[in-house]
Amino acid sequence: MSIPKFLQYLQYEKNYSPKTIESYGADLEEFQKFYLSESAEEDISNSQKIHLRSYLMSLSKSSFSERSINRKISSLKSYYKYLLKIGEMKASPAAGIKTIKHYNEPQIPFSEDELKNLFEKKELFPDNFEGFRDRLILELFYQTGMRRSELIGLKITDMDFHEKNIKVTGKRNKQRIIPLNDNLLKQLKQYIELRQNQYGNEDPHLFLTQKGKPFYDKLVYNLVNSYLSHVSTKKKKSPHILRHSFATHMLNHGAELNAVKELLGHSSLSATQVYTHGSIEQLKKVFNQAHPREQKNQAIMTINLQTVNFNAKNGLEEYVERKLSKLEQYYDKIIAVQVNLRVENIPEKENKFVDIKLEVPGDDIVVKKSGQSFEECIDLSVDTLKKLIIRKKEKITDR
Repeated sequence: MSIPKFLQYLQYEKNYSPKTIESYGADLEEFQKFYLSESAEEDISNSQKIHLRSYLMSLSKSSFSERSINRKISSLKSYYKYLLKIGEMKASPAAGIKTIKHYNEPQIPFSEDELKNLFEKKELFPDNFEGFRDRLILELFYQTGMRRSELIGLKITDMDFHEKNIKVTGKRNKQRIIPLNDNLLKQLKQYIELRQNQYGNEDPHLFLTQKGKPFYDKLVYNLVNSYLSHVSTKKKKSPHILRHSFATHMLNHGAELNAVKELLGHSSLSATQVYTHGSIEQLKKVFNQAHPREQKNQAIMTINLQTVNFNAKNGLEEYVERKLSKLEQYYDKIIAVQVNLRVENIPEKENKFVDIKLEVPGDDIVVKKSGQSFEECIDLSVDTLKKLIIRKKEKITDR
């Protein structure tokens, strides 16, 4: 079998990370099991295009997301490309198989006010080693834009207090230097002293758990998610969103795209632009408001709220207004939003109903949701509207 050789090739020649190699191996092993059930043969280097198509059909009928299926397609294409390279096959069965088109929902960064509120809430962080460490982790994510795996891999020796920077090891073991401000350097010095007093110098990792062990992916995610839940109701509260917020806020304050690219450790500008959607949308908004020839053409979105069988409180009206106003950053041609809130079947739990119509050029966009609270219905509606808006824009682009 050539799968082990392929994984070694990824490790030693392509310099892929252990986690990426593990994912490739899992994808190939999964296809191997499918191929064995289909052909009674284990060696997937003998598979044909019909086997791959049948496999992808089975995935599409299962609960796998479009992103997961595309990753598995990529793994198979890379594997067969390797076999072609070493001369073990003359034609790839994956040739001509295309990835599934999917619609990326823009990542919504945290606002500067939300993050300022986080770091100013001293009561959130316990007055002990763990509290000091947790705050420093959040500060590093937001002030450097480093990835979760990069933070976990940090060593004490990566710090350079004299040069005021930190060395980060990114994807494919690529290293980059990120500058640090004086306040963050002061926090790092204090943390290292606390860490050494509590755990000594045996483990080189910068961040250690309560038991003195290196951090791991899930623990870092849960830590960040827990703290951000205190200051934001956004659906996604992860280290990656802090990275996104770092890039967006840097650009909002005048940083050059190339500089942000280097700080993030990207190999191309296109990768950096994925993180800067919010900043670009803000620039568009500023342009539309400021340029004299654009002011006349700019659509002003109005929100009309109607209620049936109940009287809406001010708090609910403000919630609806705040949530729906955010749709403008996805599509600046929304003319008006018609919102109908009603209560039906009062004895039932899910007796709240919301109908929302977006008036936009072309066909209007309509969603209907029900739930136990109007806030829940609005959240579900906004999530669906985002996806429908993205699809509408994709169709316009494809024309």
